[in-house]
Amino acid sequence: FAKIAAPWVPVSWEEKLGLSMLEYVAPAEQRCSDPARLAKIEAMVSGMLANQSETKYRFKIHVVNQPVSNALAAPGGHIVIFRGLLDRTGNAEELAGVLSHELQHILKRHVSRSLVEQASMSFIVAAVLGDVSGIVSFGVEAAQMLARNRFSRQHESEADEAGLQMLLAAHIDPAGMIAFFEAVRKEEGQMPTALSYVSTHPQTDVRLARLKNMIAASAANSQKLLPNYLWEDIKKICPAPAKAGKE
Repeated sequence: FAKIAAPWVPVSWEEKLGLSMLEYVAPAEQRCSDPARLAKIEAMVSGMLANQSETKYRFKIHVVNQPVSNALAAPGGHIVIFRGLLDRTGNAEELAGVLSHELQHILKRHVSRSLVEQASMSFIVAAVLGDVSGIVSFGVEAAQMLARNRFSRQHESEADEAGLQMLLAAHIDPAGMIAFFEAVRKEEGQMPTALSYVSTHPQTDVRLARLKNMIAASAANSQKLLPNYLWEDIKKICPAPAKAGKE
């Protein structure tokens, strides 16, 4: 029933659910709001979406001042990037690779479908009817599911392949996506299982091999993202963590 119901969830309800969830996964007091640096990331997203078919979603980027290496897609067009993941990127192309993957999870409605398939019956009925009366309590439930969520292998493959095609269409070097996944893979054994980007993306070796084959078969024509911008500056988007004082 959930699989049948998922495609009928109104986008407007997804948007309200996403806003409610943000209170838990990206609290306002932890969001990094540097407008100039945030605009750099938003411009990257706009560039990737420019060649896509029309969508009803209005995408919004949220950077959270937490050291975990993670990014996630929330219902309604919200993408959350944690400072730890941003710190691991070596250039704009690497972040673009992560963003393209998360954008596809939203565009293909993987997030909403996954939540509906795991949710209670009351959640499903409210979603299909667009009933926002209990959206706050549903936001708590959805945030908990999102934190422990694992997309299906099919959804991950779709987001990989469509994300790569999105990069190619925007003339962004897809090698950035590969470089980021390879760098994160090397740290798999050292990263916490909760809220680590690689923990939500199983079979990293297999997926990397498939992406490399796709790149090799394409006639990639890329240009450097943000060519006159020193990428390390983007990592100042969040206030520096406070240092513990000596007793």
